[in-house]
Amino acid sequence: MTITPDTADWFGAIPAKDGYRLWPFKGRDFGTAVTAQTLPQAPTLLAADHSLPADKTPCPLLPQSLEARGQLRVVPNISQASPADRIGAARIAAIGFQDLNSEWDGILIIVGATTTTWVHVSAKEVVSLAGTLTPQLATTLAPAAQDLDTNALSDTFSRPERLATHLRGAEVTQSADRTLGHLIGADLAATRAYWLGQDLALIADGPLAKAYQSGLKAQHAPATLASYDRMTAQGFRALAKLAKL
Repeated sequence: MTITPDTADWFGAIPAKDGYRLWPFKGRDFGTAVTAQTLPQAPTLLAADHSLPADKTPCPLLPQSLEARGQLRVVPNISQASPADRIGAARIAAIGFQDLNSEWDGILIIVGATTTTWVHVSAKEVVSLAGTLTPQLATTLAPAAQDLDTNALSDTFSRPERLATHLRGAEVTQSADRTLGHLIGADLAATRAYWLGQDLALIADGPLAKAYQSGLKAQHAPATLASYDRMTAQGFRALAKLAKL
């Protein structure tokens, strides 16, 4: 049976640019995520609400409790003091991956709409975070990119201080794939201390999933790929036990 917002018992919700992204659930089964301008009039797990005090790293990935607001159950963010960082929606995807891989330790690379977060997970705790704005930059500078240019990736990975001039060269040659290669190269260079020698899981969808996977493979750092939407739905399903939904 297809689960839609009209047939759902409860929802998972994440704020989006044009309202909310909603995952409809019936029991533990879920349907395809949809966009809505307002929250539904039904029990809802809400993530990425910055009004709630955040859990501080290091902390358990799964929150100890959720805040009740009527039919809402609000999932706290995770924040880090130095370097300053925060995850909200990415926490849900990370919980989903852990729910399916309970003994996994390593680095989760979670690629959202605007931010990529490198999450160090050990013994079911978030040890530390490292975030970049690569998805936002890619959307702005290379919206037509389908894959990265590996030569561009190598150039900027080796010389990340030249990113600005590399991006100008890609603009002049009108190469979106080169632009994406330079951006991913800079991202991997900035986060090398996170991924080097670690077990990696890439949680992403669309062209950026392929781009990050290709970039990591070029650095001999293979990553297990999991769907961002699928892991988010799985995360809400795991949290439903805590919320007694």
